[in-house]
Amino acid sequence: MLNPLIELKGISKSYGGREILREVSLQINHGDFISIMGQSGAGKSTLLNIMALFERPESGVYYFDNSPIPKKESKVAKLRNEQFGFIFQSFNLLSGLSVEENIAMPLQYASEERKSPGLQYVAILLRKLDIDTLKDEKIDNLSGGEKQRVAIARALVNNPSIIFADEPTGNLDFNSRNSVLKLLQELNTSLNIAIAIVTHDPEVAGITKRKLVIRDGGIYE
Repeated sequence: MLNPLIELKGISKSYGGREILREVSLQINHGDFISIMGQSGAGKSTLLNIMALFERPESGVYYFDNSPIPKKESKVAKLRNEQFGFIFQSFNLLSGLSVEENIAMPLQYASEERKSPGLQYVAILLRKLDIDTLKDEKIDNLSGGEKQRVAIARALVNNPSIIFADEPTGNLDFNSRNSVLKLLQELNTSLNIAIAIVTHDPEVAGITKRKLVIRDGGIYE
């Protein structure tokens, strides 16, 4: 039996004296597809940021693939770059660069043994996400749905174990939202990549295999 991909034990986090997360424990397995819901300010994005190693908890322990998270920031950055992919509501793509250049951006920080296959993977992702005809187009000229497909390709280029998505459909129209959700489902199934989505939309949560709710500092499934 595989170890959990991510295991949190007793994670707590406060801001300005207000407790946001209180002794949260959670396991995410290889190939999981989970949604995290809760009211505004409940701690959804805080939990996602801790799992994505953008923030540190005040207490508790975090294991990735059965190993504790390293304390040295350079090792944390290496783990984040090699194992995690990220999709944001506002896309966070680089203006002035082409679709292909944006997708390949994470490879600038990859090790040499990962960079070469990653660059070859860019062409595959362009076709897989149906944006190959846009590869030389500047990001500024794309629609919202096209931008999010580029962002998804960028999240995949390092062949991560898990993708963290923070409101990935929040800025999309109805058709683009449905297209992106279908794509995420297909990627989870075909590539067995774990996906964790923060969302306020019950329909987005409805496509996931596991549904989590944050309430009063705790997490419930």
